[in-house]
Amino acid sequence: MKQELLAGLFTIATLFVLGRSAAAGNWDGNWTGSVEPENTKKCDRGTYNVTIRDDKISGTLDLANPNGNLLRSDVSGEVDKTGTATLIVTAATAHARHSRFKLEYVAGKFLGTDRGDNCTFSVELSKQG
Repeated sequence: MKQELLAGLFTIATLFVLGRSAAAGNWDGNWTGSVEPENTKKCDRGTYNVTIRDDKISGTLDLANPNGNLLRSDVSGEVDKTGTATLIVTAATAHARHSRFKLEYVAGKFLGTDRGDNCTFSVELSKQG
């Protein structure tokens, strides 16, 4: 009886570890996407270019203002096992975006809204390749 119980517990533990390993990295790859402001007169359009590796996010957000200046922000974060991505956007150039928000994985894309102090953006990321 003890051997059967131990074997059963070992099997459950093994499946749990294998399941976690298989889940990690489901999102791995290069993702790009548009940034569309709600107020196009006041806020700039832009592009995300991020890489997800082992559920960790890294990359950039580039916004181009009407003067042609590039406003670059660094992007970091992570994706949890349910497909919720937390993005941390940190200004890398003067007047660039700084925010923290979540995206949800829906039908092969990460979708969400970045609500900042001055501008609110719709964000859609698609996997490349």
